[in-house]
Amino acid sequence: MREILSDRLWIANALQIRDIRNVLLCGVTAVVDLAMEEKPIVFPRDIVYVRMPITDGAGNPRAILKATWELVAELIEAERPTAVACSAGMSRSPVIVAAALAKVEKKPLKEVILRMAEMHPLDVSPALLQDVMQPEPGTN
Repeated sequence: MREILSDRLWIANALQIRDIRNVLLCGVTAVVDLAMEEKPIVFPRDIVYVRMPITDGAGNPRAILKATWELVAELIEAERPTAVACSAGMSRSPVIVAAALAKVEKKPLKEVILRMAEMHPLDVSPALLQDVMQPEPGTN
């Protein structure tokens, strides 16, 4: 798992997030699972587990994308140790985490994603990133 915020936020791939013992050793108390093509995970009952399956590309419902990054933002603000996972941990998870951090830090998404790319390798789907960057209806 790649630590994004010290002791508070991680990005993981499908294998890493299924290593429940390691997830718990990191102190994670909430998991947001984005991997549509992976089976759901059974965590101990005191772990918050939210499955928001999205595809790694265009066509995800805007409401689902927004709900996902807003959930992660709320967990960050609540200082709840959270892991966000997708199949490879290289596209969906970084995009959603970047959107959540942009919301929390009140910074442009592009700035946050570039900062994350300096920390860890990414392979972000341009179509997914474009969908997340779309302005809200009725805004400029």
